[in-house]
This record gives sequence, structure tokens and C-alpha cells, in this order.
Amino acid sequence: MKVFQPMLFVGLGGTGGQVGSELERRLRTELCGPDGTALSRIGVQLPYQLPECLQFVYADFSEAELDLLPLNSVSDPTLRTAFRKTARVTHDLLPPHDSSSEVNQVLRAKFRRETEGWLPPERNEPRITPLSKGAGQYPTIGRAALFGTLQHSLKGVMDPLSEAINAIARSGPALAQLGGNQITGCDVFVSFSVAGGTGAGIFLDYLHLIAEAFKQKGFQGVKIHPLVVMPSAFAAGAGGGPEAELNAARSLIDLFRLVDEQNRPMSSAELGDVEENTGGLRITYPMATPIRMRPGLMPTGFLFSRTAGIRPDDLRRSIVSLVMSLIGTELGDGPANGGVARDGNDQTFASSFLNHERQRTERAPSGIGPQGGLHQPGRLAHRAGGRTGRSDVRADARRGRGRPRR
Repeated sequence: MKVFQPMLFVGLGGTGGQVGSELERRLRTELCGPDGTALSRIGVQLPYQLPECLQFVYADFSEAELDLLPLNSVSDPTLRTAFRKTARVTHDLLPPHDSSSEVNQVLRAKFRRETEGWLPPERNEPRITPLSKGAGQYPTIGRAALFGTLQHSLKGVMDPLSEAINAIARSGPALAQLGGNQITGCDVFVSFSVAGGTGAGIFLDYLHLIAEAFKQKGFQGVKIHPLVVMPSAFAAGAGGGPEAELNAARSLIDLFRLVDEQNRPMSSAELGDVEENTGGLRITYPMATPIRMRPGLMPTGFLFSRTAGIRPDDLRRSIVSLVMSLIGTELGDGPANGGVARDGNDQTFASSFLNHERQRTERAPSGIGPQGGLHQPGRLAHRAGGRTGRSDVRADARRGRGRPRR
């Protein structure tokens, strides 16, 4: 397998962690060889250690889910060291409170302006304790817990992202020996479910924080790809059902609106204006400057639903196959040789796919927003030479309606 562009994978919640674990396994199978030493030729020192151009960051409130990640679950100390060279866990995600009611009380008292648009009223609010077991399928609890963590500084979330970006920035020699040229950008894959509380609660914030981390490092050419697992991927009583569908409805409105703005950004009447009515979407955190994503960073996203006969692990493997096709499909050889015909100056299939889909900025036939929001993995598999695995995985591509509450 060749790698043409650096990659950062960010897994949010239990679903993001499972997808990331499968992606790590597949990459080690393809790159490290049967005995794990195939990359020693490019200076990788430990068996089964991935190159620095491939980085992973995980975030979850549930300690039990974090313990299942490869860098935490492997018993061999040498392997654990190798895995932690390219994977990081956001350890400081939990706020300094055990219960959601305590977090909400602090936010209402100290940060009413930042939270009044989305934090539920105290009466009849859901209560979860301890938060170390997760957000209990309540997205507002997940987001409140994140805000509780960030009430003094963004450092707890930004540090693991910054460390991964630093590693990618110095990975040029390894990337060159894996088939790529000089570093001109980075593909960022953010995987989460919109059915539960953690992923649905913090994904919008993480998309902005990831963009801000790259901005602070002066890293150009970044493209962010949301990998969204829909409620149909979970059985009723096991993460699915009506509650999951309600969570997804609110989350998808937020996601679609953000994608629409990325493709057709609103212009501000005054330079430096950060108000929502003139400058588009932004998120304000306690003790921090409002954060906005630069237009064009996230021009599309991928929604994955489970169809008849497909198991959850099949769905995760299909997501991983899509990622590997995006970072490892070579342009210039033509479809007959397993590649994609080169068009312009794009080096990877991911850049070609994103840069030449001009119809995303055109008005949708329904008249509701641009038509280019989300994509169907089945169609993408055909364009990538059929390398995304199973063809029975579909994507729900609907246009967003309404306004997210901030």
C-alpha cells in the first residue's frame, strides 16, 4: 500500500474508537507486514509501529471504551510503546465534576451567555452520574461536559491534536518513501455516531477545534471528512431506536448547515465581525475567542447506514475501506490498473474527489440549500475502482432544515 497524503483520524465516542481501532489494524496489516518490521526500511524503529504521517486521536467520556483502544488494551509493553507513537487519548476530557447536574449548575452560573442557546432548563433536566461512564445517550450532557472541561482553557482538547499535527509536519521523509511527494496538506477523518450522547454532543465542537488546531500551527491544505454512523447501525435497546433517531435529527441539521456554509460561505459586512447574523457559524467557549472554520475545509461528509444482512463489524470495515481508498488510491494509472484517471494537479483520489465536485455549490433541486452536502459511499466505491468493500452500505443524503441552537 502507498500513502500519498498525511492522515489524521479523530475518533469520538465509542463508535469513533471502534472505527479507529479497525483502521489501525488494517493499516498495520498493509504496511507493517506479517512480522511487523516492513517499515524498518524507512526508519521506523519498533515492530508494528505506523509511520508518523498516520496519526490517531481518540476522545470519549467513558473510561471503559478508552480501555478497549489498541494503545491501551495490548498487553505487550513493546507493542504498547509502538502503538502510542502514533495514537493519543484525550485524557482530560472529563470535567472536574462527577455528575451532569453539577456541570450544568456551574455553566448556568458562570457561562450563561455561552450556553443559553442549547443548555436545557434545570427543571426536568436529564441527570447522569458518574460522567466517566459516558453521556447516557444525551447529546446535551455530552456537550455540557465538554464545556465544563473547557471552562478555563482549551488546552485539554487541543494538546493531543497539536502533538499529532506536529508529528505529521515532520513526517515528510517517511511519506516520500511510502509513495507521496512533499507535504501539501492533510486528510482529517472524524468518525462518530449521531445516535448516542458523546459523538452527537461533541462532534460539532471537535470539528471547529480541529480546524483551529491546524490554523494555530499554520498548516495549509487541510480537508476534514466527517464519517457519520447513522442510528440504523444500532439495534433498538443497543444504541438505536426512537431516542437515537431524535439525537440524529438535531445533529444532522447542525452538520448540514455547517457543510452548506463551507461550500457557500456567508460574507461578513465588517472585517473581523464574529456575530452569527453577519459572519456565519461560530462557537464561543468560556475564556476563549469565538472559533470559526475557514470556508472550504469541510466541503462534504459521509453518512453510513446499516442495511439488511450487514453486521456492525461489516459496517466498520466498510468505513475503513473508504478511508484507505481515499488516502491510498493513486491517480494517473487509469481505472484499468486500479487507479483513477488524473485530472489537473491532484495527487490523491481524495483531493480529486473533493476539488472537482463543483455541483456542491449549486442550488439543490428542492430549493433548500446547496446540493453538495453528503455523499454515498457506494458511488464513491465505483469511482475509486471498487476498493471500498461492500456495496450494500448506503448513505442517507438529506438537506438540512432549520437553524442549530448555539
